[in-house]
Amino acid sequence: MHDTLNEDLYYEYDSLALNQPRRFLESLPQIRKKRFLPKLALELNIINTCLILGQLSEAKARLDEIYPDIRNEKDSFLLTRYHLLCHKFYALVETETDLASGELEKAEKHQLLSGSISQECEVLIQKCIRSLSEQEISQNEESLQKAMNLAIQCGYQELILDVYLAFIQLYIANNRPEQASQELILIQDMISAEKHPLKYVQMKNLSGVINLGMQILPVACQCFRKALDIAEQQGYVYQQAQLYMNLGIAQFRLKDFEAAIALYRKSLSLLAQNQDLQLSIVHKIISNQAQALALSGKLDESISLMENALEAAVKVGNARNQNILSINLADILIEKREFDYAQRLIETAINYFSQNKLYGMLQNSHLCKARLFEVKGDYKSAFESMEELYGISQIYFRENFNIQSRRYIQRIDDFRNEYLLLKNQCLSDDRLGQNHTNRELLGEHPLIKRALANAMQAARYPYVNVHIYGESGTGKEIVARLIHEASQNSKTLVAINASAISPNLIESELFGHVRGAFTGAISDHKGKFLLANNGTLFLDEISEMPLECQSKLLRAIENQAIIAVGSNKEITVKCRIVSASNKKLKDLVQKNLFRLDLYHRLNKIEIYLPPLRERISDLELLTLHFVKRFAREFGNAIPKIDDSFIECLRKYYFPGNVRELMNIIERIFILKPKPLWTADQLDGLLDDHTASALEGSSVSQTLKHKEQQVIHDILNQTNWVQKEAARLLGMTESTLSRRIKKLGITRQGERK
Repeated sequence: MHDTLNEDLYYEYDSLALNQPRRFLESLPQIRKKRFLPKLALELNIINTCLILGQLSEAKARLDEIYPDIRNEKDSFLLTRYHLLCHKFYALVETETDLASGELEKAEKHQLLSGSISQECEVLIQKCIRSLSEQEISQNEESLQKAMNLAIQCGYQELILDVYLAFIQLYIANNRPEQASQELILIQDMISAEKHPLKYVQMKNLSGVINLGMQILPVACQCFRKALDIAEQQGYVYQQAQLYMNLGIAQFRLKDFEAAIALYRKSLSLLAQNQDLQLSIVHKIISNQAQALALSGKLDESISLMENALEAAVKVGNARNQNILSINLADILIEKREFDYAQRLIETAINYFSQNKLYGMLQNSHLCKARLFEVKGDYKSAFESMEELYGISQIYFRENFNIQSRRYIQRIDDFRNEYLLLKNQCLSDDRLGQNHTNRELLGEHPLIKRALANAMQAARYPYVNVHIYGESGTGKEIVARLIHEASQNSKTLVAINASAISPNLIESELFGHVRGAFTGAISDHKGKFLLANNGTLFLDEISEMPLECQSKLLRAIENQAIIAVGSNKEITVKCRIVSASNKKLKDLVQKNLFRLDLYHRLNKIEIYLPPLRERISDLELLTLHFVKRFAREFGNAIPKIDDSFIECLRKYYFPGNVRELMNIIERIFILKPKPLWTADQLDGLLDDHTASALEGSSVSQTLKHKEQQVIHDILNQTNWVQKEAARLLGMTESTLSRRIKKLGITRQGERK
């Protein structure tokens, strides 16, 4: 995916764009000249800069302009970034339609295809922020904890800080100021105004909001002002507007209405460049300003302000905002004793909120109506309005209770699904003798953990195609079955080995044939595609499929339909395709041995299974697993494994990988069962001919060469960090140093 896009560099520039937006824009000519990033990636950085500088209209224009190019590029990383930025824009602008949620769903879909850990983290954070108070808090806590693990894994400090800030927002939204304060304490030393100005502004703003909620108003004001100083220095216009509003709320609560009004005006003036947009924050500022004006005795100015806001909401067709503003305006009109005008606004709003079942706002509307009749002196009508308010409150309570109940039921279902998933992955020793024993992918190596994580992620999407690449014996079919079993909507798994079927029969095996289609076709035959309908089709050794059949497979995938050999009737089928190969399909594509378009159709998610020699640290765990398994199957006691046995295995190259290790253990139980296994147990069981890299060399020379190759491969894999290489090889760092010196291994791969 990233032939031309360096993800690390993208995030480096994005960090510069967010923390030093003006400096980033000034350096754009030099950045473009160096061409470190593709043009579209850099454009996304610029759009992010526009958003942070409050240039929202320009950001929207740029988003619209680059969409055709982004779509045609078909780069999942760039598409994820694009939709995340669209979500960011709509989250600031839209208040009625669910465009922001739609963009986030698109981002999540493309992130899955990109496989980017950092983007998975970002999507999780944004999903949590959008549902801070909508779903049960523990769900969001778990999601954010997963996001934290991903942020740590990819190593981007900005993302780690984003997760902490999201935790704080979650606890504020759920009225848990103590927990929010604890999270703040954790990151105070991690964020400085010099290194992370944007995060510093966000942190201080959240600190101010916490103190505002706890009515510690002087401290809240102090936090907002510190954040404002940095926001003004860096040009964070939107953050400035938000901070002026929050500071205005604090001054309002301190009864300094004039100061509050002045702050609200500053806030609105900063957003004036985006007058063509309906910003959600603007409605909050105007409502707060109107309330402050009314309480300071400036009723006419307050009413005029609210009427202008109401007119703008009507103009853009934002019915929800229109009716919220109507209630706020009615509240001020009651003070002015313009009862008829106020009542018309209230009745219209009640009708809208009733039709749309917005019970929280409906309560406010009936409360405003009751207050209107009370001020008029019509106490009977006021009492009737309070009765209506009580009825709405009961409905609101029941609705919330039902929503909460549904959440808990969903939570129970989620736990059940998680349990079934874990059950598939972690079979207990009590089931080792059953047929499911070879469906485990065991190992603690990071590459194996990543393969498992990718498999479980793929399982969440029933019809996303997966390609598994790895040498023979690494467990490709096991992963295919894990994906299938973890896919709740998947009914059947049908497997076919493309290398084991004659080329002239593959088409019939895949698509079926009708009676008389060819000599020997004495009856209709259902193909693998049809048998796997609504399930999983596992195409093993896909690299061996003839090119002619590849084109027909591509057509079947694209059309979700097949035509049996000898028939002209099209049959609709829908299944997930899991393909596997011990060859790199990319290499075959370059040699014109595999279709590029089919390659892209098959590897929506690609899973790499490393050979055993690349995860030698798992050797002992795997050995003990197979020893327990076959001891149970053969009814033998579990033997004691001597260190010499494991050491002898470590020196072996394992051309057959985990499958070969399993066969070696099984053969020992059959041929040499003993209570103690030493290195002698392996005599005659290791394939010296296969392992030999130098024809005519002695066994000792062969072993030396193998050891050189294994150590050199691991050192390259770890970028010659000997501590990490020693861990993967299962030896101490000092032992590794001695082996490197003894074997004459150099970084260039030469042997002395």
